[in-house]
This record gives sequence, C-alpha cells and structure tokens, in this order.
Amino acid sequence: MVRCLEEMRTLRTEMRTMLEESKLQYVEVDDDNYEEIIVDEND
Repeated sequence: MVRCLEEMRTLRTEMRTMLEESKLQYVEVDDDNYEEIIVDEND
C-alpha cells in the first residue's frame, strides 16, 4: 500500500514536470496567449 502511494506520488511529480515543460515551450512559441495561461493557472 505504501509503495503504491509512493509510486503514484512519483508519477504525479513526473506529470507535473512534463506539463510545466510543455507549458514553457508553449509560452515561448505563442507569446500572445501568455496572459491567458496565467489566468488559467489562477483558477
């Protein structure tokens, strides 16, 4: 049980890292939507 929770936490961290990396790339590619992205994060 504990090991399963640790694996899920690791997966979640990896997913968050991937999302942040893709978000950074998206911001670099499309600066016009940067403000919209910030608004979405605050929700």
